[in-house]
Amino acid sequence: MSVPFRETHHISGRAVALAEKNKCNLSDITFEQYRELSDKFEPDVVESVFNFENSVEKRDAVGGPSRKGIERQVGYLKAGVEKL
Repeated sequence: MSVPFRETHHISGRAVALAEKNKCNLSDITFEQYRELSDKFEPDVVESVFNFENSVEKRDAVGGPSRKGIERQVGYLKAGVEKL
């Protein structure tokens, strides 16, 4: 579901305010609480957004921190060292 940036900015601000009010982390907010903030949230918000391994793996661009990206960088370094 696509949500315009301006709307996501307001929704995320309300989420931060809720976390501050409850003295908890954003990752501690339940799906039901997120859903009260906006009907745009889907059930996977808690698992996908705050699953840091998944978050890192999505960053697969050259120089990124994904496992595939790191393996690619190590391969380049090994090839460079072998040329020395």
